[in-house]
This record gives sequence, C-alpha cells and structure tokens, in this order.
Amino acid sequence: MPNRTLFFIVVGLAAVAGIVYYYQCIPADNFRVRLALGFLMGGASSNLIDRVRVGHVTDFLDFRVWPVFNMADTAIVVGTGLLVFHLLKEEIKHYKA
Repeated sequence: MPNRTLFFIVVGLAAVAGIVYYYQCIPADNFRVRLALGFLMGGASSNLIDRVRVGHVTDFLDFRVWPVFNMADTAIVVGTGLLVFHLLKEEIKHYKA
C-alpha cells in the first residue's frame, strides 16, 4: 500500500503501545504469552523503525515460491501463532474442566 506511510506509523505506534501495556498485565509465570508478545513487539517495532527511518519496510527474503518478506514479518507471524496456540490450549482446558 504505497503512500500510506503515516497510517502504518500510527498503527505501529498503537501496536507497540498496546503490547507494552498488555505485557505488564501478564503474570511472570506465563512464559508462552510473554514470548509471543516479545516476538510481536520485535516485529512491530522493527517495521515501525523502518517506516520512520526510510519511509517503507524493506523486504529482503525472497524464496521465489512464497511472497517476499523480512525477519520482522516472520516475528509477527510467529508471535501471532504462539498466541493462537495459547488461546486454543486454554479454550480446550476450559471445556475439559
């Protein structure tokens, strides 16, 4: 989405602020969620830094069989996957109880 740099900067700032706030609410023994939020924070802040510094995110991993992406995108996907896994596991535990 070219010419949407300001929009993505605002979304990135909101995401980082939300992650920082929510991280403080997570119990210290909940490693899975803290790890997921760490991945999300790393990916979101990295993309945000690129957008502020150069005006766009540089994608540099191109395997020719998948869309081009960068490590920040990978961190966001891994963090989201960990959160989904955690939520599904908690939901299953809830129904078994």
